Amino acid sequence: MGAKSNEQLQHCSISSSGSCLKMIKVKFATVRYFICDMACVKKTSDIRLMLCTKNYCTGLNEEELEDLESCFSNVSLIPNVKGGLHWPAGSKQSRSGRFKVLGSTHSEKVVFVGRGLRWSLQKRNRIEFKASSGRVSYEVNIRPTSYDKFCQGPEDMSIEDLLSLILEVIDQAWEQFV
Repeated sequence: MGAKSNEQLQHCSISSSGSCLKMIKVKFATVRYFICDMACVKKTSDIRLMLCTKNYCTGLNEEELEDLESCFSNVSLIPNVKGGLHWPAGSKQSRSGRFKVLGSTHSEKVVFVGRGLRWSLQKRNRIEFKASSGRVSYEVNIRPTSYDKFCQGPEDMSIEDLLSLILEVIDQAWEQFV
């Protein structure tokens, strides 16, 4: 179900009237540089460390944006169906035929910030239309708030600083959660 590198992902929100979706942003699929799963012997949970980047699409003209928005102009929010969204027959592609919907994810998210960490608790309802398969997952993402400061700093930061930050985050996660 992972997105390919050339796919674009749309983030939408429900309009104030609650009847249609409104496009918030368009981004390319996440690029994962490093994934490490660590089994924690004699502990109740395991840890996954993932370093990734996100690229947002900013070069679309007005015609392309309208064409993208036409992909979900007729969609209905129905939480008990796979993916949480329902399209009428034949309306999963844009008016020009250039864009089409390959899958959908309906997410409910709560964010907490405290003690140097940002907690994101999510319920995700996904479906992939080509395979006609879907699933519901519950996810907890923990991100250090110091990471944001590091990434916004000067670009000449050393690798040693980055490694020490990663080790600090792993130590915090180990002490608090495992």
